[in-house]
Amino acid sequence: MNILLTENAEKPLSSGVDKSLQTGEKNMRDEITNEIVSGLNLPLAVAKKLLNQYLETLPKDLERLKEDIVKGDFPAAAKTAHSIKGASGNLRITRIFQLTSELEQVLKAAQEGCREKADALFGELDELMKKLA
Repeated sequence: MNILLTENAEKPLSSGVDKSLQTGEKNMRDEITNEIVSGLNLPLAVAKKLLNQYLETLPKDLERLKEDIVKGDFPAAAKTAHSIKGASGNLRITRIFQLTSELEQVLKAAQEGCREKADALFGELDELMKKLA
């Protein structure tokens, strides 16, 4: 999704999308789409297409992330978290960006308790995905 690196990419991430993800508001997709339109200065049709592509790939990425965490392959899991983080940040989906950023750091550190922290963060990501589905 590198096509999202536009001149408007430096705009701050919106807290409005973050709020809708946390509260599970009914119009979450519309709010995210509107944030993409305004944050990246894109036509509505393009924003919808980008969000749909993101939502098509996210379940596969989350499944791969889960499998790597379960196997204890933290470097591979960190790489997947980094990928999700990038796509989420580009689309201004702040809560998923924040969670995957934290998860990536936990997985890279691979210290004692890493698995439990990773499981908890993954659980939050999984809940957000259900709200978006």
